[in-house]
Amino acid sequence: MIAALPKYQSITLSVTVFGEEYSKILWRKPRDTEGRSKQALEEFEIWTNINLNYLRPISTFSSGRDHVVYDYMGFTSTITREAEAWRRTYAKKRGYDYESRWQTPPVRFTDRTAEYVVVESEERRIPPELYQQMDALFTHYLENEDRFKADFLSNEALRKARKAYLKKNPPEPKDVIINHWPISEGGVR
Repeated sequence: MIAALPKYQSITLSVTVFGEEYSKILWRKPRDTEGRSKQALEEFEIWTNINLNYLRPISTFSSGRDHVVYDYMGFTSTITREAEAWRRTYAKKRGYDYESRWQTPPVRFTDRTAEYVVVESEERRIPPELYQQMDALFTHYLENEDRFKADFLSNEALRKARKAYLKKNPPEPKDVIINHWPISEGGVR
């Protein structure tokens, strides 16, 4: 008996983590097999009480439950209450009004259970792929969160150590060579 070949899907997200409290996700509808969306690019807003700070920007994982291999691409940014307070104070000292980027989810999440909610729009139907992909991604993330967190913290420690090392041992400045040529009306000569 020949095993069924897995299906492949792409997950494209941008994630904003608010403190370590919750995350806002912008999910983009996958493109069709020719690489283009059947409609204009559709984006859906999702909120979760899962801190997705340790999510890798690019990865591949498989879901044994639905026999799909997911290519994941997404980028995560973090907004903290402390940083927002500092920005507000900094702007005020310089005579500017600052509108905080801090947002709150549209629902109240429980503390003990991982949850997510899709912000619905009356004008459009939520694609079933959204739920399938989010369930697979959250399952993968929660199963591997300890490893992802360890990798993230290790990379942060290495980054800080390198920064401290370069501060103590700045590299020798190198000569810079700039090539210059005149530009004529017809283009580069």
